[in-house]
Amino acid sequence: MADLRYEKAIMSGNMYGDEKAFDAVTHWRTPDVVFDTFAEIDLGGRTVQLRHFGPGKGPGDTVVYDSGTGTAWTGNFLCHAGIAHMLLQGEPRPYVTSLRRMKESLPQLRTIVPGHGPMGDGHAAIDTLIGYLERLHEEVETAVAAGRSLTETETACTNLWAEGLDPALARVMAEYPGPGDIARERMLGLCRNLHRLNGVTAYRLYSAHDGRAKA
Repeated sequence: MADLRYEKAIMSGNMYGDEKAFDAVTHWRTPDVVFDTFAEIDLGGRTVQLRHFGPGKGPGDTVVYDSGTGTAWTGNFLCHAGIAHMLLQGEPRPYVTSLRRMKESLPQLRTIVPGHGPMGDGHAAIDTLIGYLERLHEEVETAVAAGRSLTETETACTNLWAEGLDPALARVMAEYPGPGDIARERMLGLCRNLHRLNGVTAYRLYSAHDGRAKA
């Protein structure tokens, strides 16, 4: 995050293009310590690892890992298996490479604590997301190569949430107190919307590489 103007422009996309929402942000606090792929922090009686496996949702996703318990705090990089992720500034293929690197680097990983949604099995979440991103890449790349429009590509892509939530995810959400039906309905709507956005993002990226795009 070296270009504040660029970051504000990217984030304004989540504010429906209202860049004025960030007018008050004129500078940011820069880090005192930086790292490339690995660092350790002593929290006082417990040391945790900071790991950057490569680009995910964006270029700077960082995972905090406690090797003693096999727990990783993953932010937006990795959520419970069955939750749709978001390609905010990322691409499917580099994201898959980063996930494979995470799986190889953390063989003792047990639990992930994501930025959103329930905790879950780490390797199950990795495998599920790799499968989703590989399918998304293959289907969108094939559609672009065939000259299909965005609408045609959306129709052709496999929607894992067309019929409902992943059963394992639904079971976990049912364990939480409160209006479970409402929570599951909103999670399903979120996953469907994120899947559509991922298809649009991949389509635009691959169309730009291919030199053509149709509405």
